[in-house]
Amino acid sequence: MSQERHRVTVSVLGEIDIASAPPLERMLRELAAEGCGLLEVDLDGVEFMDSSIVKLLLRTLTYLEHEDACLRVRCSAPTHRRIFRLTSTDELLNVTASQPATAAPSQEAGSRHYLFDSRTSSMTLPRPREVCRTV
Repeated sequence: MSQERHRVTVSVLGEIDIASAPPLERMLRELAAEGCGLLEVDLDGVEFMDSSIVKLLLRTLTYLEHEDACLRVRCSAPTHRRIFRLTSTDELLNVTASQPATAAPSQEAGSRHYLFDSRTSSMTLPRPREVCRTV
């Protein structure tokens, strides 16, 4: 993977519903437009999500495919994974169980990691301790 086509991970916190999905989608699209090769969306910090997440991720996937990039969704909670299974989008959206909580995020050259907090609709770079915390 070239330096311009790096991995971007976005860890989502809070709730994703019809009100909070649009700001997250805009931010994911902005990150994809910057030229990532792989966009990972980590949903382990999500307390509640409705079907808005499926719609958001399907539109993000379509955008990424036009940019010749890939999407991976990390989601460990069985109740959250059920939304993807019931809508038959788990394989299409590349939904996988998250890495163990003790695993550090990727340190490969050019990779970036962000936190998206739905309560404030803000995206930030995490402090080193926040990256490895258990949610």
